[in-house]
Amino acid sequence: MWNYNLGGSAIYAISRNFNLMFEAVAFWEEDVNRATRVERTVTALLSPGARYAFNRPNNLQIVVGAALPIGLTQDSPDWGLFFYLSFEHPFLRMHSGNGKN
Repeated sequence: MWNYNLGGSAIYAISRNFNLMFEAVAFWEEDVNRATRVERTVTALLSPGARYAFNRPNNLQIVVGAALPIGLTQDSPDWGLFFYLSFEHPFLRMHSGNGKN
């Protein structure tokens, strides 16, 4: 059995905090059915979307995003909604090179 995955994305910065995004993925899969025959499927999706970052005190950044995945093949879902929320901050406090903390 062979399975392949392929994906790519492009991001365009409208501003420092707002990005338009375009992602594409494809999956080629082989499975054995109950009749012991190999079934092959191809799933392909295009997903346009956007994200916005809110910069908060203490280096906290809150990012919200949304996308609309659209299926391109018979084996793909027709369409969907994807929502994204992340809280991003430094894991460790970084020290400046001037000896001051």
